[in-house]
This record gives sequence, C-alpha cells and structure tokens, in this order.
Amino acid sequence: MTTIRLAAALLAATVLAVPAFAEDPAPATPAAPAIAPPVAPPTTGRVYISYPAQDKATYDSQFAIDDAWLADAIKPGTCVYFDLPPGKHTMHTTATANWYVELAAGDAKYADLKYRGGSINNVVPVDGTAPVDLTACLKGTPPGG
Repeated sequence: MTTIRLAAALLAATVLAVPAFAEDPAPATPAAPAIAPPVAPPTTGRVYISYPAQDKATYDSQFAIDDAWLADAIKPGTCVYFDLPPGKHTMHTTATANWYVELAAGDAKYADLKYRGGSINNVVPVDGTAPVDLTACLKGTPPGG
C-alpha cells in the first residue's frame, strides 16, 4: 500500500511540475485603420490649416481668422482644422498676404502655411491640398468659439 501511495505522490508531483500544454496563442488582432476626423457639423464648413516643416520656418505661427487671432499659435509640422459658419472668411498670419475662402455647409477647404522669405515670421496661407494624413490634424478652436 505504501508503494502505491508513494507512486501516486510522485505522479501528482510530476503532473504539477510539468507546465500545461497551452493552445497556440490567438493571432494578434490587426491594428484598426486610421480614421479621418469626423465630418464637419452639417451647418458648418471645415478649414484645414497645414504647417509643414520647412527650412527657416521653425517657429510657431500666429494665425487669424476673420481678423481675430487664435489663442494658440500653430506649430511647425502640424495640422489643425476649424469648423466655421458658411460664408466668406479671411485668414492670415502676421505677414501681409491673406487667404480668402468661401465656405458652404459641408465644404472642406485646405491651406498650407508657407515660408515666403524676408522677416522671421513671414509665413503665409496659400491654397493647398488635403494633407496626406487627415488623422494627424487636431481640432482648433476658432476665435470666439
């Protein structure tokens, strides 16, 4: 009887010491695809402002919408968007050139901030195309918004 108990004890110890055979791990879940920012509310248009990295334009850019300055400057290498009421809007930096845009509800317009030479803060908005990655654009707060 002692031999049977000893054998049972050895068997139990062996079973507990051997790691359990795990099933093959589940395949990794693929990363979710990048999702573009939601569309503008139906009663507004959206303006994207891209400030691509450029030589000599390594400073934050002050930016005004309809002659009201944003509280936060736009940083190089970033993109922001603003949801604005339909109508004509004027946008500019501290440089003298203006960018004029007319928005209808549901529109999306794009501008790039480009270095134009001259003074240290001579970055102006110009007609642009949609940034390659709209998900990199952050929502900006328009003046008074």
